[in-house]
Amino acid sequence: MRSMAWSPPWPSRGRVDFAAALRAREYLEDHLDQPVTLDDLARCAGRDRWSLSRDFRAYFGTSPHRYLTLRRLDRVRLQVRLGVDLAQAAVAAGFYDQSHMTRHFRQAFGIAPARWLRDLAAAPGGSGVKALPQG
Repeated sequence: MRSMAWSPPWPSRGRVDFAAALRAREYLEDHLDQPVTLDDLARCAGRDRWSLSRDFRAYFGTSPHRYLTLRRLDRVRLQVRLGVDLAQAAVAAGFYDQSHMTRHFRQAFGIAPARWLRDLAAAPGGSGVKALPQG
């Protein structure tokens, strides 16, 4: 009978370390607003860069960098819904500036953040969201 245990979809050249991936994810969560390198993550997780990248992707379905970017975008979306302007929300979330955040936002969600916010404000039940001026 075949085992029901999960395994990565590719052959592994060593063990996949869930604890290391979890330590890296926690480090990312704790440092969202700061620059984080793969070397930083490897040190905190106790793995080399390549093993950690494999571990992280195996357990969380994406690379550490993409995970960090998406969490930062989550933070931006929350902040702008609370009335913080896009430029301030971008920097507070760990992006270099608004254009850096906008590039990642469009790539992730297929829409510019200003357009997303206008659409959100115009949606039923979106009356509590501060709309950006047209133009």
